[in-house]
Amino acid sequence: MNLEVVFSVDKVWKALSDCDGNKAPGPDGLNLNFIKVNWEIVKGDLMNFFHAFYNDGSVIKDFNCNFIALIPKVKIPISMQDYRPISLVGSCYKVLAKVLDNRLKVVMDSVIDPTQMTFVKDL
Repeated sequence: MNLEVVFSVDKVWKALSDCDGNKAPGPDGLNLNFIKVNWEIVKGDLMNFFHAFYNDGSVIKDFNCNFIALIPKVKIPISMQDYRPISLVGSCYKVLAKVLDNRLKVVMDSVIDPTQMTFVKDL
């Protein structure tokens, strides 16, 4: 497995399919279900994002920003302990993280010593 190959549409779609699309929307107001349902429409733009990341090694600043939202745990929140913070991450960034995660899973056992794999999932 070459970690430096160009991102393919199939790998991006697999990563997207593996993600739970029903989570909170990101700063862009979209959750991953939007991208899944509209894949044929947004595929070109998303692949342009991946190709730009591949060529430059950087992510557009707006794609890498997070918003922290406070979700009330109780009906009438009074103190900060009555809220649960969540981080709203952009959909493109989530898919990029998943694609990179899938690439790294393949080589994890060859770069991490078995004595250090306590917290590595499924190895």
